[in-house]
Amino acid sequence: MAITLQAKRLRGDQFTADDLLESKFTYAEAGTMYETITTIEVVSGVAVTHGGGAEAGSYLHYKSVEDDGDENGYIDYATQNVQVTQAEKGDSVIKIVIKYISVTEHNAWEEDSKAWSDSYETITVLEDGTQQVDVADNAPPPPARAYTTIKSGEIALKWADDTFV
Repeated sequence: MAITLQAKRLRGDQFTADDLLESKFTYAEAGTMYETITTIEVVSGVAVTHGGGAEAGSYLHYKSVEDDGDENGYIDYATQNVQVTQAEKGDSVIKIVIKYISVTEHNAWEEDSKAWSDSYETITVLEDGTQQVDVADNAPPPPARAYTTIKSGEIALKWADDTFV
């Protein structure tokens, strides 16, 4: 089964600025998730914020270990609710965007980072107890933790006035 992200509206209509969206993230083939962070992308139309005021493109962590974690502290990201608000009346088309890294990918990055540190960093404890980290002149950049990005389909939002008939 492929890794997919879908979204639908749970609450809201054309006469309100606020809508509640639900995302469905299918990721079984990737294994357990280490972290998943979410934003929205405005494809067209008026500006839209999410999560209580974060701008489109700002990533938020919508889940908590206390509410959604298992006995090992890993969170189930299969569904999450995303509150979106249009900044003004008009039409908008948005997508939910998720960046994720699996436990396997995160652990590999940690191992690579430790190997890089062991090869290129020297740590000196100063007299005041603080540490000074020096990086070798010939050191390549440290390994980057690589997230994978996935986007939902487009969701149309509308905020308008009703008229008397």
